Amino acid sequence: MSLNAKREIPFDFRVFEMEGTVWLVDWSERTYPCSTRPHNFCEPLYDLDGEDYDHDPAYLLSSELDGLELIELDLDPDDVGADTDEQEAWDTAREEAQGNHRI
Repeated sequence: MSLNAKREIPFDFRVFEMEGTVWLVDWSERTYPCSTRPHNFCEPLYDLDGEDYDHDPAYLLSSELDGLELIELDLDPDDVGADTDEQEAWDTAREEAQGNHRI
């Protein structure tokens, strides 16, 4: 696969809790930002204590996430297929995760 190649696999969105914050991650996509160790882009959704959160999205080591409970989101395959626009897929996953509070 080359840089900027068309996506070949569907998105695989999951949520997890880390240090009191619920995060959204696309488990199907890993990157190597200036490292030989894989990372996943993660977006914070909400804090479990109900307070406002001010976390920024982050690249977290995949090995850190391996030990956590990753809860799969039940999304329509048409909304997260390989041919789906990335922003639309993330918006769909974010809406499902925030609306149903799986954690």
